Amino acid sequence: MGNVPKRQHGECAKQTTCGMCQRDNIDGLSVITFILLLDLTCTRQIALLIIDVQNCFLPGGSLAVTEGDQVIPLINNIRSEFKADISLVVLSQDWHCSDHISFASQHKGAGQVDSYSAFYDNGGFRHTELHDKLQEDGIDALIITGLARDYCVYYTAMDSKKLGYETYVVLDATRPVTKETGDSAVADMKIKGIQIIESPDVAGVIAQLTSDAKYLKSSILMISIILCLFKCLIGM
Repeated sequence: MGNVPKRQHGECAKQTTCGMCQRDNIDGLSVITFILLLDLTCTRQIALLIIDVQNCFLPGGSLAVTEGDQVIPLINNIRSEFKADISLVVLSQDWHCSDHISFASQHKGAGQVDSYSAFYDNGGFRHTELHDKLQEDGIDALIITGLARDYCVYYTAMDSKKLGYETYVVLDATRPVTKETGDSAVADMKIKGIQIIESPDVAGVIAQLTSDAKYLKSSILMISIILCLFKCLIGM
């Protein structure tokens, strides 16, 4: 066999395929794949949930919420202003025909069985497709708006928090059925760690979420580069 040429300082061994002298473990394609995955996993995915903004809950509707129509321009402003930052917009719709099986009135002697959450029924026995869709799209933060603050918004926010989403309720983009139950719902959400904000705060929340992601990505990338250089040095 002929002489094997010695590896010169600064050159990569034959089995090393990336430009940072990594050996065997990570080739050039893997490095590129890692960076692409890093970009995906470190990007915060935000969804806007619009809960039950429908005619029957607006003034003049069969189950009207006082000032329910006043949430519409605020929600529209959030959608338009942060279109580039919000990955997914979800609108829920409440079905409440008078003899629906979910109503407590349809079950003699039964307690509350009505469904308020966009994620589950109140007993938590059945779930909608919402959580699956959010997971499919990689969503990890939810901004919740809609009607009514003390029922469907409240239960949706509580389930959102339980499922591990970073949860924000835009207070002025919701309205309660009554002030008393609305105040109680807000107090309980705060206790459970749900962030209660106003529509002018949305810009700051989104900026914080995206800056957290950028900081995390740059930190991980820097650590990866240092590890690559370290492997290069010890491999010389």
